[in-house]
Amino acid sequence: AMDQARDTGMPTLFSKVRLVQEDAGSTEAGAILYFPVFRQGPGLTSVTARQSELLGWTGIPLRIPDFINGILADWRNIWGKQIDLYL
Repeated sequence: AMDQARDTGMPTLFSKVRLVQEDAGSTEAGAILYFPVFRQGPGLTSVTARQSELLGWTGIPLRIPDFINGILADWRNIWGKQIDLYL
């Protein structure tokens, strides 16, 4: 995911992981969203340019159920429908 974020210049979601913030017995799904950080300079229009100008990454750990519930919190009030999502 980190290589993909670097090569595309776009944030990339790393697949399901157990976040270190969780208890050992936790079964809650987690993921990490990686953002590439580049040096300032002329447009990074090629993979080679992005690879050479990469400074590093920043990542955001996400608890997937909390993230989805936050997105869908008002869905029922707005659309009048309920969505049940199982991971």
